[in-house]
Amino acid sequence: MQRNKKIVLVSHCVFNQNAVVLPLARAEGPMKCASILMESNCGIYQMPCPEMRMCGMGRVGMNADQYGAIRGFHELCADLVEDVIRDLKEYLAHGYTIVGLVAIAGSPSCSVSGKRGVLMQHLFARLEEESISFPYLEIPKEGEDEQFLQAVRDLFVG
Repeated sequence: MQRNKKIVLVSHCVFNQNAVVLPLARAEGPMKCASILMESNCGIYQMPCPEMRMCGMGRVGMNADQYGAIRGFHELCADLVEDVIRDLKEYLAHGYTIVGLVAIAGSPSCSVSGKRGVLMQHLFARLEEESISFPYLEIPKEGEDEQFLQAVRDLFVG
């Protein structure tokens, strides 16, 4: 079967809200946009969750500054990002297109706009170093309204 050679990056919790600190989950399982991404026929690259990796499932809610103050958290994020960058470069070297990123507004790790999450600080710095760019969408803090879901369709389904 022929591949479409398109990849979309997603924050870990787009497909696994179980990783989100209680009570901040925005869905029971995957986010609504996950089904649109699946229908897009793009390959899904699920990034790791540094908050869960560092602090486990019993962690308390913290903001980006609080996570950033945890000894080793920035190093963990930088290491995780190196894995992501290595994989993206491999895809690009073989003719794949990175069509975009779905991030999480307000996330201490995965927010892109406003106060950038710690993981995204490291990701976007490395993307700039490697001259890799692609569009992104953020799942709004208020949830996935129809306008957001349409933006996902427009970007990834076409």
